[in-house]
Amino acid sequence: MKVEEVLRWPLHEVIARQSEADAENRGMQSTAPIYRHAAAQRISALEQAFRNGDKYALMKTIEVCALHEFVVPDWASKAYIEAFRSIERMKVRSWDQAFGPPFKKGVHLHEAAQRQRLAPAVFAEVREVLALDPASPIDDGLFEQVGKRFGIGKTLAKELYYERQSFYEAYFSQKSP
Repeated sequence: MKVEEVLRWPLHEVIARQSEADAENRGMQSTAPIYRHAAAQRISALEQAFRNGDKYALMKTIEVCALHEFVVPDWASKAYIEAFRSIERMKVRSWDQAFGPPFKKGVHLHEAAQRQRLAPAVFAEVREVLALDPASPIDDGLFEQVGKRFGIGKTLAKELYYERQSFYEAYFSQKSP
């Protein structure tokens, strides 16, 4: 399936296709319509990031396409071939030069992995507290409470919550054409 095709689905069609998938017990698969639609939007954002110089966005695009069984878009195929050939033809010295480094300079992997693992859980816990008590303020007391559940301080809990909130806002704000 092509990304462009999924991006053309209006919301009512995504919902109808998802309902069919749910009825057939395949609604939670990575190829389910709702996940494919979100992935197609993500690929559009990744294309823009790549065009703005983020080489890693190319590799992420290929991963998202493989996971959701999309045909790799033409722009990504051409960029991959160009980068791979730059290695074959010895125009660059490393995979990082061709495809971009997997991590920014100075990243501490243990710390980054902890943040990646905890962020969704902290976000979900804050949202759960707010769902149970909508009048509860989003303040240091809340982050202290949530942080204790995960063995982290209020400052880290607050950072993780807002990082994840920003991620979700960026991920789901991509508009279909």
